[in-house]
Amino acid sequence: MILRSGTASLQGETIGDTDKGSALSGAEKLWLFLALLALTAGGGFALALVALRAPFLAGFFPDTDFFATALVLHVDLAHVVWLLAFAGFLWSRLSQCHPSWGWGAALVGMGGALVMTLSPLLESSQPITSNYLPVLNGPRFFAGLLLFSLGLLLTIVRFWLQADPHSRLHANTTPPGLSPTEVHLRSGLRVAAFCWLMALLVGLATYARLPGGGETQPYFESLFWGSGHLLQFTHTLLMVVVWLWLGEEAGLRLPSPIRQGIRAGFLLTLLPALLSLWGGLIPAAGSQESRDFFTSLMSYGSWLAAPLPGITLLWLLLRSGSSPFSSLPTPGESPTLAPIRTALGFSILLFLTGVVSGSLIRTDNVMVTAHYHGTVGAVTLAFMGMGQRLLVNTGLLSPSRIGRWQPHLYGAGLLILIVGLIWSASLGVPRKTPWADHGGLTETGFLSLSLVGIGGLAALLGTFLFLLPALRAVGRSIFRARSAAGLPGSRPLALGTVVTILSLGILLDDSLWPEISRFREIAGSVAGSPAGMVPGEVPGMPAGVLGETTRTEPGASSQTTEEPSPSTGVSPSVRERFEQGAAMLHTRQYEYAAVAFHWVLQQEPKIPEAHVNMGFALLGLGQQERAKAFFNSALALRATQANAYYGLALAEEADGNLPEARAAMRVFLHLTPPESPHGERARQYLAQWESRTPEPTPPPSPQPLPQSPPP
Repeated sequence: MILRSGTASLQGETIGDTDKGSALSGAEKLWLFLALLALTAGGGFALALVALRAPFLAGFFPDTDFFATALVLHVDLAHVVWLLAFAGFLWSRLSQCHPSWGWGAALVGMGGALVMTLSPLLESSQPITSNYLPVLNGPRFFAGLLLFSLGLLLTIVRFWLQADPHSRLHANTTPPGLSPTEVHLRSGLRVAAFCWLMALLVGLATYARLPGGGETQPYFESLFWGSGHLLQFTHTLLMVVVWLWLGEEAGLRLPSPIRQGIRAGFLLTLLPALLSLWGGLIPAAGSQESRDFFTSLMSYGSWLAAPLPGITLLWLLLRSGSSPFSSLPTPGESPTLAPIRTALGFSILLFLTGVVSGSLIRTDNVMVTAHYHGTVGAVTLAFMGMGQRLLVNTGLLSPSRIGRWQPHLYGAGLLILIVGLIWSASLGVPRKTPWADHGGLTETGFLSLSLVGIGGLAALLGTFLFLLPALRAVGRSIFRARSAAGLPGSRPLALGTVVTILSLGILLDDSLWPEISRFREIAGSVAGSPAGMVPGEVPGMPAGVLGETTRTEPGASSQTTEEPSPSTGVSPSVRERFEQGAAMLHTRQYEYAAVAFHWVLQQEPKIPEAHVNMGFALLGLGQQERAKAFFNSALALRATQANAYYGLALAEEADGNLPEARAAMRVFLHLTPPESPHGERARQYLAQWESRTPEPTPPPSPQPLPQSPPP
């Protein structure tokens, strides 16, 4: 039996002159250290985002191009790597068998996260802020993502197959038998691991079935849509597990029927997780049907395990005689219990705020940001409370180093930030944009975004108050050990290092990525995906893409047929908003697409692609006359904008003007390469229109009358 206390050594391993921290194994320390490092780096990028968004700080950052890259790394590190690395810590805590396997998995995960973070320095890549998992579109970033996922997969497999029946999440000495709460915690962790595996399977299935077009936001939006929604199941389940853990540490005792109901909620979450395979394998990848399925799955299935424990624990906190939001201990109480109650109370409150703001989402604005800052902030604060308490229980952190005000700063700061975001959403502020791109906001908009800046800075201060002592404690435990100190011997260390180096060498090899793309195309053809189409593309509507050029005719001057695109110098926020509108257009969300392109045209009125896409959005809404006006304005900006003629032809046909429709479609075919898939569709339209109303035979050209010679 492995004892899990701060005074008993772990398999004979010691740290320095004492056995402090021996209740944490090597794998636990590495996953926890990675989680803390990711949150630190994510907080640094968040500081830049807050400064670029706040009107009173944005002037110090004249170059806003860094905003998109900072946004990608902030979300990936603070909302993905931090949460999943802490999950790896929890899964490792119940898996004490084969420590070298656990340590190797943690090492692979750390290497992947490091490559993701350093990828902007290793390659030039475009930031694409797709929902759930924004990316830097380059092979190094994706290599790091694959390595991090591999480390998590190995940790979960170890947890499922070789969990130690005697290990516990609590740091006190293992009793003869597990407590009822401990049994339920294990159930929650198993279901959370299952949901992560389902997210991985759905992501791989989507990648195999998704057609090409990997350079655009719609592609990545479709690629991570299903797996990103399923990750919310994992995060919510882990949050509930930590709530129960914090409640037991705070002395809250749940009645037996409540505990059974919580376990039933864990098991009930398995049903929507299993149903996710249908969404990943049956509907067309990236289709509107698939997107709606996963949206509904998360809306109705991800929260099943949260209400009962959240409401019960909040009620018990209020009845305990001490305020859950007070930083002062009650008489006779340990001073370390007040931060636990505060973290638990604010976490439940943030989760409720996130759910309410999510119900208010009507369009793609900062209301979405308010929603996920509430829900993700709730998970983060719960993890912070558990991390602090565990470090104290294991002797790695002195109780005097616990910041009493840390949970208040983080929780209250996030609440202020969310209020500012909700207020900004009512004013129409778009997502993922710095203050410099908010152009015409009034004084009210200034005040709302000032709240965002103030709340964000307070939350960041609370984050760093947690991180500084925690990083120091875990780092000293790992790097200042005189002997094994929970790490494996030289043979597993060498093996793990070799595996990591070889994995990095293979994944960073540029020649490998064309082969992976070729495999995806083959797999997609086997699965029946329509080749050559952007995921979710509306048949017959070739939407404009920023920076596209037109076909150069033989014998023509490139200066007259291939005009420089006015979109090449647009700001990242305009490009981001354009790609959001394109994604909505491809999924037939025409009203939202029209709102997005209206904002783009307000900022950059001379982008012909935006005029074209606005025309397609209006065409989808049945407003043919307005659509024709935008297609014509695109042609006024660029006479060779081929897809503007395509849209004009569809609009004229909808109005019953077949001659004009045929003429416009012929111009489109003249400007389009023969191998274009849209060219084939255009020829089909043209054949249908000609069969419906044959064109009349044109009259003979008039011959000039002979004139008499002059006298």
